[in-house]
Amino acid sequence: MRGRITIAAVLLGALCLLGNVHNFENPVSNPSIALFEMVEVPQPVRTILNRSCADCHTNNTHWPWYSKFPVIGSMIEAHVRKGRAELNLSEWRKHLDQGREEAASRISGICELSMTRTMPPTGYLALHPDARLSAQEIDTLCRWSTALQTKMQ
Repeated sequence: MRGRITIAAVLLGALCLLGNVHNFENPVSNPSIALFEMVEVPQPVRTILNRSCADCHTNNTHWPWYSKFPVIGSMIEAHVRKGRAELNLSEWRKHLDQGREEAASRISGICELSMTRTMPPTGYLALHPDARLSAQEIDTLCRWSTALQTKMQ
């Protein structure tokens, strides 16, 4: 029994030491090109986006303590990079620069992926249950995204 405790302690200690390998930083953002600065976003929509989308779809990710561990951290970093590549609310100007149709498609995706419960992803919700969207919040996002798409055309 004592041997198992010693082995467990050594493994835990090694894991903690390796945990300092991954220290992710958010990219520096120019607030003037962010969605919230370029488009009218009502406060209820801002609240939803900040709570349920911002960690993966802005440059303001709150890296959790467990992201410091090498394997888990690499998985989280890859997920965030993919999310930012698909839609980065901190760099909305880049989506607009790709054309109004492209930007409108990104906005449309917010509604579609929320309605199908694809976003936020199940794995994220397991660790961040407060990010789960209610039917009313999905409706709020969809009404806003539809109105914004109409303005963009």
